[in-house]
Amino acid sequence: MYSVQEDNNNQQPQQLQQPLQLQSPPPLPPPSSSQQDLHRKKHSICSVASSAMASSQGLKRTRKKDTIEMILSRPPMIVKSSLSQLRYHILVDGLKVPKDSEDGLCPYRPYVWSVLLRTPPQSSSEYIELVNKGPCAVYTKIRNDTFRTLTTDVKFQQRVSENALIRVLNSFAWKQLITHRTSQLAAEETDRRMPTSSNINSFNSSITSSNSNQNHNNSSSYFNQDFLYVQGMNVIVAPFLYTCKTEPQAFAMFETFLSRDCPLYIRPTLEGVHTGLMLMDACLEIIDPVLFDALRKKYLTAELYAFASVLTFSACTPPLSEVLVLWDFLFAYGPHLNILFVIAQLNLIRGQLLESKSPISLLRSFPPLRAKEIIKLGISFVALLPKNLYDLLKRHPYDDSVHAIMKKNASSAQNLQKFSKSSNDVGSLKRRPKEMM
Repeated sequence: MYSVQEDNNNQQPQQLQQPLQLQSPPPLPPPSSSQQDLHRKKHSICSVASSAMASSQGLKRTRKKDTIEMILSRPPMIVKSSLSQLRYHILVDGLKVPKDSEDGLCPYRPYVWSVLLRTPPQSSSEYIELVNKGPCAVYTKIRNDTFRTLTTDVKFQQRVSENALIRVLNSFAWKQLITHRTSQLAAEETDRRMPTSSNINSFNSSITSSNSNQNHNNSSSYFNQDFLYVQGMNVIVAPFLYTCKTEPQAFAMFETFLSRDCPLYIRPTLEGVHTGLMLMDACLEIIDPVLFDALRKKYLTAELYAFASVLTFSACTPPLSEVLVLWDFLFAYGPHLNILFVIAQLNLIRGQLLESKSPISLLRSFPPLRAKEIIKLGISFVALLPKNLYDLLKRHPYDDSVHAIMKKNASSAQNLQKFSKSSNDVGSLKRRPKEMM
């Protein structure tokens, strides 16, 4: 490159001589043959380098950015409208994998997930501090699960190490413990600073102490060592580590998704998971009553065949590449839609389930995911559900009251079923009352 500039500088005086009409300098002696050969070599080397650089720049620019990538590259004028536009294109177009991708991954998927989960870029210092704390109280439980995480997926095993799974899950447990202790200290500080009057001092102190004891008992009942880690979290963290470019990035999105969007899924009692399974039975009865009745006659409920799919947001079913497509949609429109996606997986093998004498043999392991078909079916199911049921479905990952409502409805349905079996009026039992339709 430098020799090209030298050649240009040598040519400039010759171009400026005519308009300025300067006296021409004495002619230079003709270059020798060795100098001419050297000049030719320099010129050829420079031309090859420049052409190589141009070709390399051309290769980098051959891949045209798709619509979603263009949305990410420009600054949003209005956040809500930009998010709506991003969600729409995920629904219509989906994230593209470049043909020249060596790992078969979408290069901008981590950034899309970060936007949808509202997880801004964070410094890695917090994650490093959590890792440096060493093993947590549930370290042994974590180690008992990580070694069997997606063992049949060769690409995952090559890309994500077991040590990375251990570090992220162990850091998550430390983060949960620190968050709980901080909130507990803040609550105690608030109770201590509450103003009291001398006339009602004893009354207020008794009320405060009883409330604080009740809150402490409730928090301690829900927050124990089992709360730091529950089985299935190793499968949930796997797609994050597989997709994200760094461990801190994967940890930030994993922690945000579980702690903020699906906190009931990681409680020791797995309330969110059991509520989702009850909602799945209720939705399946409305969406496909024939299939629901066929499974119920075999005493098959969602608790028996769909527990793992609901617990892991379908990440337990291969292939992982299809799981990522499903999660694009879940992060865009809500994790509650996983319940409808599991029903869609049943719908894809509906004929086999109805014809089989033992449907549980087909449901022990679901067939490989077909993400685009599952998403289309899941979207079509939304219009079939009543508004109140869909509202419960939408709130069940984070709202405690949904579990109580579904549990009450399940007990009333069992009582109604017992009554129908003991009644002699068979004809009246076949007619469902209008208020139950």
